[in-house]
Amino acid sequence: DLGDDIMSDHKFIVDDKGNIIIAGFYSNTTAYGVQGIFYIEIDGNKKEVVTTTKQKFSEDFMLANYTDKQQAKIKKKADKKDRDIQMYNYDLDHLILNKEGGVTMVGERYYVRVVTTTDQNGNTRSTSYYYFGDIIACAINKAGEIQWVSRVPKNQVSTNDGGYYSSYSMFVDEDKIHFLYNDH
Repeated sequence: DLGDDIMSDHKFIVDDKGNIIIAGFYSNTTAYGVQGIFYIEIDGNKKEVVTTTKQKFSEDFMLANYTDKQQAKIKKKADKKDRDIQMYNYDLDHLILNKEGGVTMVGERYYVRVVTTTDQNGNTRSTSYYYFGDIIACAINKAGEIQWVSRVPKNQVSTNDGGYYSSYSMFVDEDKIHFLYNDH
């Protein structure tokens, strides 16, 4: 139960003790928005919720990769609608169990925009634009608290190709996460 908040995206994983861990992004206004993370752990034997937490991302984190002018515009728009600042269109891609308990979440900003035009003869043409943006990685301890959160800035846009060479690959090596992606 997240109260009045909405799950934007979530995944679940079963730990070595048979407990179910559900974690993801939430928003208080829309399923496309992200304001923070939630973490739920269910005891696999007792079928009872052990932990339920949610934590909001700081405003500084959500606005980190924007210029001062863009930040002012985002704040003004949020104030005008009497809403909290949030990020949009993030998909949760991976949920990784941590050795000490808890999980690391990895997600990416992704959306598709289709533009359809009609010429003077009535023929239509659609162009699909694929946007793959920043990566968010966030470690959550067993108590459901954010240990660290980081954003990997990237901006990939492609047209009519399904985003084939976009997005990222990753691997975990000990206590590090390595990302590989096309840029520039």
